[in-house]
Amino acid sequence: MLSEISLVILMISGINYSTLTPNYNLGYSLTSASSRSIGNGFDTLGGFSNAKIIDCKDGYVYYNLDISKTEYTDKSNLYLVHTLTQFTPGYVTKLNNIPNYDQSRSLGRGYVHLALEQYRDLDKNAVGSVISPKEYWPRSSTYTTSISSTFGATVSYNSSIQQGVEIGNGGSIGASVSKNSGTALSFSFSKTMSSVTDDPRLSTQNSPTNPNEAQWSFEIINKDVAGKTTYYLDTYYLFEMDNYSYENANCDSFILTYSLLFVSSYKTLWWWNDGHDYTNSIRISCFL
Repeated sequence: MLSEISLVILMISGINYSTLTPNYNLGYSLTSASSRSIGNGFDTLGGFSNAKIIDCKDGYVYYNLDISKTEYTDKSNLYLVHTLTQFTPGYVTKLNNIPNYDQSRSLGRGYVHLALEQYRDLDKNAVGSVISPKEYWPRSSTYTTSISSTFGATVSYNSSIQQGVEIGNGGSIGASVSKNSGTALSFSFSKTMSSVTDDPRLSTQNSPTNPNEAQWSFEIINKDVAGKTTYYLDTYYLFEMDNYSYENANCDSFILTYSLLFVSSYKTLWWWNDGHDYTNSIRISCFL
């Protein structure tokens, strides 16, 4: 396995274009691009675009990943990791006259996992800021909750956050209406405003071994219909980092691990069978 700083692939203005093969764990370095507003109170720091992460006889998987940031309190910032993962089964290649894939394969199941890690480099005596996960979505049902700062006492977010904004795929955030709310923000997820459907069936949870890892898993129910189309899994992970504890590093530095599973399905007589498990994982050193 390569370390997270051992490989840099086509870094162009903070956006990497790369192709990965199944079951090959690589490390990436992501540098900050020119910050730009994305219209919801957050500013984009950088990301990857249209990268193929799995390519096998059963189908293929592309992904987009971007990271954005906004001020939160006098001592911290909020960060938003967004991934859009495209799972395409072999059957779809038949519709588009693409050779070299098993065109009998429908989409069966899969997952996307996002894990956060504090940046540390003992050789450089470097350490990143402390990470505090806040929310991740989409989920299988609508909900509303309150989040508060782990580090700061005085809010300093911009007017967009103050008034309340949609921050992607059914998630929205805004100032708490409570008079004594302190640093509290109101977060809500609306299933009806998101891409969540009854098929595929989506499950969202924390990892049982890593509280900083958010997991989304899906399973196709009707493989003759939903299984014969490309599925886009649109995920968001919101977290907070302090702006004062980092040493010999960028205040935005952290480690992100993006992992996924792609499993096709094929029919024999009257029942469906799982294809091979294709997995991949990349470890990204962000904004060092």
